[in-house]
Amino acid sequence: MTIAVGFLCDGGKEVYIAADRQFTSPGFFKYQEKKYFTDQKGALGLAFAFAGDPGVFREVQQKVCGYLDQVEDLSVTLVQATIEEVVNSLNLRFSGSLYMLVGVNEIFDPPKLIIFDGKGVFLAEDRVYAVGCGESSLLRYLGDHLYAPDLPSVNSLGLAAYLVKKATQYVDYCGEPIDILHGDVCGFVEVEPEKIKAAIQMMERQEQFLSTLLIQKPFEI
Repeated sequence: MTIAVGFLCDGGKEVYIAADRQFTSPGFFKYQEKKYFTDQKGALGLAFAFAGDPGVFREVQQKVCGYLDQVEDLSVTLVQATIEEVVNSLNLRFSGSLYMLVGVNEIFDPPKLIIFDGKGVFLAEDRVYAVGCGESSLLRYLGDHLYAPDLPSVNSLGLAAYLVKKATQYVDYCGEPIDILHGDVCGFVEVEPEKIKAAIQMMERQEQFLSTLLIQKPFEI
């Protein structure tokens, strides 16, 4: 099933989308493959990430991008409507075969995040979205307590990396490496692995500090 995580940050000026790379085929054979795709349609930037069947994702992504290639006046609203039309045409609602996060950037405008949670297609609000097997109690708890809409970019990178890292440690069928896309008014870029590693280390140091504060300090005499 795998996991993808996404959220708006810095007061809606930026977006982070993160995913693991592990797939598990029939017979429980594990392999790694990137679960994202970026594209540029004129002044419109796109960043897809998914959890679920990679074949179904490729079909959806190709159909969506193929339709957008035929349109000149592109917008976030049109991208959302196109995704919804393709999802409906392939009967993907409640199928359990695909979940998607799609970042959309109209140049010089703050990016938007479109969610397909397996049930419907909608624009993201100010919260963390985890789709796939990452939609677990663990991820919901961490997202609810660590996220804030005005979280600065560097902290948001740490949160995105940390959430997927925890999924790879505690949620079945998730596994490293971790990929993260960052979007702002200039478009979408892939975060370098070294920066992801440093962000995780930063969060784990904070985790250790919190453990000391909550568990060790209260019981010291």
